[in-house]
Amino acid sequence: MPSALLRHIIHPSFLIIHLALAFAGGIILAHFTGNIDQRLLWLLTSAMLLIILATYPAQNNWCHSSTIFLFFITGLLHGTISLYPQHPPDHLINHLSPSKPLTIIATVSRAAEIGPLKSRLIIETEQLIFPTQPSTPPSTKPHLQSRPISGRVRVSLAGTTHTRPGDRVILHGFFNTPRGFLNPGSYDIKRKLALDTIHITAWVSNPNHIIILTDKKNNRHWRYQAEDIRATIITFLEEHQPPLQSSLFKALLTGDRASLSPQTREAFQRLGIAHLLAISGLHMALLAAGFYATISFLLKRSKSILLYLPADKITAGLTIIPLFFYCLISGFQPPAVRAFIMISVFLLAKIRDGQWHGPTNIALAALIILLINPLDIFSISFQLSFVAVIGIALILPKLQTLFTPQHPINLLRFLANWTSGALAVSVAASLATLPLVLFYFQRTSLIGTVATLLFEPLFCIWSLGWGLLAIPAIFVWPGLAEALLSIGGIGLSMSHKLALTMGSWSWISYWSGPPSLPVIMLFYVGILTLFYGTKLLRLAGLTACLPLFIPWPHSLNHDQITILDVGKGNCAIIELCSGKTIIVDGGGPQSPTFDIGRQVIAPYLRSQHIHHLDLVISSHADSDHYSGLFFLLKHFPTSALWVADKKNQDPGFKGLLELAENRHIPVIMPLAGSFYPKMGQKQIQLLSSLHQTNQAVDDNDQSLVISFTSGPFSFLLPGDIGAIGEQNLNQTLQPHTVVIAPHHGSAASNSETFIATASPQITIFSSSHYNKGLFPANAVVERYQKWGSTMLNTGKQGAIRFIINADILHTLSFQQDQQQFLPINNLVLKDIPEQSKNIH
Repeated sequence: MPSALLRHIIHPSFLIIHLALAFAGGIILAHFTGNIDQRLLWLLTSAMLLIILATYPAQNNWCHSSTIFLFFITGLLHGTISLYPQHPPDHLINHLSPSKPLTIIATVSRAAEIGPLKSRLIIETEQLIFPTQPSTPPSTKPHLQSRPISGRVRVSLAGTTHTRPGDRVILHGFFNTPRGFLNPGSYDIKRKLALDTIHITAWVSNPNHIIILTDKKNNRHWRYQAEDIRATIITFLEEHQPPLQSSLFKALLTGDRASLSPQTREAFQRLGIAHLLAISGLHMALLAAGFYATISFLLKRSKSILLYLPADKITAGLTIIPLFFYCLISGFQPPAVRAFIMISVFLLAKIRDGQWHGPTNIALAALIILLINPLDIFSISFQLSFVAVIGIALILPKLQTLFTPQHPINLLRFLANWTSGALAVSVAASLATLPLVLFYFQRTSLIGTVATLLFEPLFCIWSLGWGLLAIPAIFVWPGLAEALLSIGGIGLSMSHKLALTMGSWSWISYWSGPPSLPVIMLFYVGILTLFYGTKLLRLAGLTACLPLFIPWPHSLNHDQITILDVGKGNCAIIELCSGKTIIVDGGGPQSPTFDIGRQVIAPYLRSQHIHHLDLVISSHADSDHYSGLFFLLKHFPTSALWVADKKNQDPGFKGLLELAENRHIPVIMPLAGSFYPKMGQKQIQLLSSLHQTNQAVDDNDQSLVISFTSGPFSFLLPGDIGAIGEQNLNQTLQPHTVVIAPHHGSAASNSETFIATASPQITIFSSSHYNKGLFPANAVVERYQKWGSTMLNTGKQGAIRFIINADILHTLSFQQDQQQFLPINNLVLKDIPEQSKNIH
């Protein structure tokens, strides 16, 4: 039986499936093997192609195997080229100066995304402008020169912009390579932008630093016409619809989600229907079904067409046309393009009378997409799309047997059949994508299938349908377009109100740590066994699915402390081998659309399978130390909260104390010398005392100063203490192995006396990657360097972890490309005699 199944799987009739798997396998291997010599891969690919051409068609089996190997090598080649691009000499990436602004001339290639606080542009660079100083005469003023450059850039802009696709602009701002927060579980913005061949980002602080050079009366290049149409639609929606309907229509029709409010995003995410707010495969499938049914109905009104022409084939061909235009107005976003290619493959198979074989058509669509952009295989939306389609193909037939087929004799029976069928599709897709959703988002909705069934008619049929009818009217009859959008907006308003109401239910959302690869594979084996196995095996299949839902305990055989990369902020997480977890501060950059707790700290905790916080310490009432703690206290059971001042009048900090009180979390203002816990050579101790006095000192100097000791190694976490706080601390301070520099390395702190007293072997600067000599200050860096301390910076190294293993301290930094902590060279410290520590 197994041998027969194997022969069936490797049969030549499944060649396209084999080729798609081989090509995908080559791309994935390129990710793990690193940058292989591309010349060798080109040579190997050419040799295989010549061998196949020379032997074809003498040996069919040999030809089949060789073709599969050729596609594997080709995938390896294309993956290597895409993952490790070799930029030409004129690429802007070779002229970056992160600490100095650049001035460039570029062309806007996409419609601007206008958010509540900032906007985003995609530009194609053309020229770099720079001043030069002639050697003679000396008094001559600098004049400007330029040199040709290339490269795509994503520009973030404070405020709004009136640029349109095709505009040539002169732009002044700071340019850098993409960098997110380098922590386990954090979003990898570098890889996300690389999928769109963007390897540079820019920040423009003032809208006046972008000057449009193009005369808008001139015709734009044909390449930008599609995006210009999209920009016209976006502008019309903003000017003729209320803000709520405008933001939702922009997401549905053009894929622009920048103006969606955080409350809307959160409600839809909690319900598990965030995909309805994006142009996705679901939208394309519903549109394809709608266009196909409409065109078929119209064609079948003609007896001539039915008698002399293949109506079904004509319908399939005509359906592709409006789907293409929908891709066009969406800006050819990758999810829309993938869905268009997948649906087109199925429609073309119908046109050519190809045998209806779902897996082959799915494999062909995947192969075409990966040939266009090999990096799509690492895209979350690509993986979710194809896993959902495969799940529907495999699971749906089994689910349909649970429902008794009924002919739609009347409307009620038709609605019952439609509802059961839609529910079966939603269940099949949800089961298939569940492991990936938990892996990438660490969250799923318990009512996602029901919510999709409830909101789909309002969003994807009513509102989307009226919106698509309005698009052509925008250009010929704006009044009609506004009326059509108003009708469609009724569905959006109803959906939004319902989503906010249902999204407030606390029990509908399930958070979990990311499952491991073995658990994911076990789940898929269990699902297949559950639906395709015998009655005896189905119980085993169900059992195999359960580990996906088990919250694995957090356990270590050593103590460790991790200083997260949170930009200019602080967050240190102490994990003890006893299972206790202590967080010292949890703040960083914060905005209406970004929460450091939700998007950085919590993903780290869940990636480490930490589900409970034994102690949370907020050193003082600065938002860059506490802003992320709101999310943590809401979503992680917490035993206690230490603060420096219970009566602080900072509005945000007062809100944190109120949240702790509402959640019955004890709020403690500890005394100097307090321990938590004290267990032999392992302790967490409060060293500072200014917070408990009535002295007129600022919040920074009242910071709780924490000392963590494990075995022979000690770590000092001094918050934002300044000169007064350091003087108070120096009286009792002992040497520490590792010190987090006070106030992110500010020149107002980190005195030479403090450094000599703390005598750190390693100093950590918790600061932003975009440092301009303030945090840490150059003078402070020189002081620690003069002392001989090894300096590490989360803005450069990313998250830094110290592992205490008996009398050895291992120092590691997080490498995002490899998604793991790796040792920092020459930073393995052994216990040293106490007397040598006290030599200043």
